[in-house]
Parts: sequence; structure tokens; C-alpha cells
Amino acid sequence: MDASGSGAPALRKTPRRPLPFTIMVMGRTGKVRSFALSRRLLFWVSLFLLAYLPLSVLAINRYLELRQSHSAQSETLAALVKEVEDQRKAMIRSNEHLAFLQEYARHLEETAEQVMEASKTEKPAAKRAETAPPEKAAKGREAVQVENLVIQKQGSRMLVSFRLANLQPGDNPVTGYLHIVAKGTLSDPPKEWVYPQGKLVNGLPENYRHGQVFTIHRFKPIQGHFNLGPGTETPSSVKVLIYDQSGAILLQKDFEVSPS
Repeated sequence: MDASGSGAPALRKTPRRPLPFTIMVMGRTGKVRSFALSRRLLFWVSLFLLAYLPLSVLAINRYLELRQSHSAQSETLAALVKEVEDQRKAMIRSNEHLAFLQEYARHLEETAEQVMEASKTEKPAAKRAETAPPEKAAKGREAVQVENLVIQKQGSRMLVSFRLANLQPGDNPVTGYLHIVAKGTLSDPPKEWVYPQGKLVNGLPENYRHGQVFTIHRFKPIQGHFNLGPGTETPSSVKVLIYDQSGAILLQKDFEVSPS
């Protein structure tokens, strides 16, 4: 028998572990320091770094987005606060202006009441002055003159036209009020017509200011329209009355109407 085949037990081989990574650090004096890193530790560290970097990028991006949104919202909030403050100031100014207008309106109402009370006391005297018979202007050279008077009758209508001339020297204009009074003779009392329409008192206008207003520099054409109404009576005379602004008669002239 072979000696090697004796009953000695066979050697059991132990599995080899992977060798760790060894890091060596050499100093200035020639000393060498080394330490080992486990492969498993290095794997988990690498895995952690691979997961950490993308998550860090996502977190940073999210932070930047939130910061930008917060900045925009802060600016919007500041603008709203400023707008509210401006509106509050505008409301204060509006209230002050409204109070001023109310005070001004109250003052106007009080003034209007005072004026109305004063006018009530002055109105009767003024009315008596207007309705009183006007005085004729002082004698002398006439201020105006009636020229080229023409009377046209057609049915129940009559037209009186003439030219009113300014006799004042120089370029002084004449301003006043004009009335034309037509009068019949068949009825008793005589029938009267007036242009412009108005009320007559004793053959004269009740209020001279209701006449046709005129201003003459050289001359002015005048036309008076009359509606005689139904009936057979027609005017037999026409009287032209010219008043100045104070109510004095500048001209009063009668013209006969020829029968048609």
C-alpha cells in the first residue's frame, strides 16, 4: 500500500475572502500609513452618492421654484397693500370733497332763499314800473326812422314790412324793442292786433320788453305778421312803436291802411 494512502484525513480548504481596498498615505519623513476599505462599505457609499445627487438636484430646483414663487407673491402682496392704501387715501379725499360740496350746496340754498325773499318784496314795485305808461323820450332829433312801409293783405293775414333806419350820428348803434299795433274802427270798442303777440293797455303794450329786440347800425328790415282771424273787419291804421332799453318811446308813428 502506498504510504500516502494511509488513513490521514484530507485537509479542508477554507474559502478565500475578497481582499479589502488598501489606501496608503506617505508622509514627508517616509512614513507610510495605510488603511483598508471594505468593498461592501464602498458599494453602499457609492449607492448613497448615486441616490443623493439626483435628489439634491431635485430639492435645489424645488427650493428655487418656491423662492421665485414666494418673491412674486410678495411683490403682488406689496402692490395690493399699496393699492389699498391709495384707495383709502382717495376715499378720505372724496369724503372731504363731498363734505365741501354739501356745505357749498347748503350755502347756495340759503343764498337762493334770501334772493327769493328779496325778489318777492321787489317784484310788485318792478311790475308797477314795467306796466306803467312809458314816458316819451326827450324831444329833439329822432334816433330812428321808418322808411318804405308796405302793407300787404291776403285773406285773414296781413304783412307789414318796412326799413328801420338809424339816425344817430357816427357809428353809434341803436338797441331797443319794437311793437306794431294794428287798429280797426268798425267795432266799439275798436278791435286791435299787435305784433309780436301780447296784451295791450290803452292802446300800448302792457310790457314793452315783450317786443321784438333789435340792434341797428345803419338800417334793419322789419316784417310784422298779423293773423286777423275770422270776420269782415280789417285794420284801418297801423302804429309803429319803438322803445329804448329803459322803456322810453323813441318813435311812435301812425300809418293809414288803404282798403283792399
